[in-house]
Amino acid sequence: ITKSPVVTTYYRAIFGTAGGCKDSVVATVTVAPAPTIAPITAPTAICVGGSLNPTAPTVTSNSATINSQSWQMETGVASNTYNDITFPHTVVIGDNGKRIRYRVTTTCTDYYSNLVAVTVNALPTATINNVAGGAICVNSTYTMDATATNGTVAWTHNGTGSFANATLEDAVYTPGAGDAGNTVTLTMTVTSNTTPACTPAATATYDLVINAL
Repeated sequence: ITKSPVVTTYYRAIFGTAGGCKDSVVATVTVAPAPTIAPITAPTAICVGGSLNPTAPTVTSNSATINSQSWQMETGVASNTYNDITFPHTVVIGDNGKRIRYRVTTTCTDYYSNLVAVTVNALPTATINNVAGGAICVNSTYTMDATATNGTVAWTHNGTGSFANATLEDAVYTPGAGDAGNTVTLTMTVTSNTTPACTPAATATYDLVINAL
């Protein structure tokens, strides 16, 4: 029997025989009330390694017996399966896109809030792929082979020369006259371009020998 709304209802079953005898029994069915869970909102984007700690929603029992309350997170993005999770939770990049919900367990069944997705921003990375020990003559140029992710690139150096396209991964360094006979350190810095920005910035360095003519 499916019954709504929340009321106590009495049902009488009447039994009869071919000989005209009758009897009846009364059954009482009480529909348990459902608690109300306030809507939850999506957490603010957070960087890898940050602490996710949403505020629990307001739960109104509506006279239901509440046995437990808990947060749940998806086991995988779009998996639609959930496990209980304790907050605060230190996020990893694999948490990006997972959904969370709030569960309320009553004597009868479980009730759930709406679903919201978690946004996790990756940290910037900087990698230089050039083989170590590079060397050029002072009248040559040197092209970097680098990889940057999750941020914007800026090349700097401690020499007297200059970079062409210092905001590109594969920037080109032209030595200055004062670099001859020295080792110049070339540094790529990758600064987060997400909101919020993730810190620290990533850096990678490369030592380039500049030979005199």
